[in-house]
Amino acid sequence: MQATVEIERDLSAPPDRVWRALTEADELSAWFWPERFAAVAVSDPVEDGVWRVVSDVVGMGVSGRYEGACAPGWARWTWRWDGEEQESTVSVGLEPTYAGTRLRVVHSGLRHEDLDSHREGWEGCLDRLPEHLAKPLAL
Repeated sequence: MQATVEIERDLSAPPDRVWRALTEADELSAWFWPERFAAVAVSDPVEDGVWRVVSDVVGMGVSGRYEGACAPGWARWTWRWDGEEQESTVSVGLEPTYAGTRLRVVHSGLRHEDLDSHREGWEGCLDRLPEHLAKPLAL
C-alpha cells in the first residue's frame, strides 16, 4: 500500500503569481530548495513536458514529466529522485481566496518509509514560498 502527503497553504499572492512560482524554471530555482543548494530548474508545463530541479552543491536532483494538460491553477507531474526507481505523482491546485490563494499539494504513490521525509521536505519547501512571492518579479 502506498502513502500520500497532503498539504494546504494560504498565500497572500494572487493565483497567477503563485502559478508562475510553481511552473517557471527561474522561479523554482529561487525557492524550491534552500538558497545554499544553488538549485537549477527546468520546467516545461505542457503535457509530457519535462521538469527538473538539481543541486550540484549537495549532489541531488529530482525530475519528472507533466501529466495531462496543465492549466493555470492545476497541474500534475511525476516525481523521481535521481538514482531511484520509485516514481510518485504530485498534484497542485490553486484556489483564489479573499486574501490571495489557497495552494493544495498532494504527493501520492510514496512508500510508507518515505512519507515523513517527503512531508518534511514539502513543509520546508512551502515555508520558503511566501518570502519568494513577496519579492518583486524580475523583468
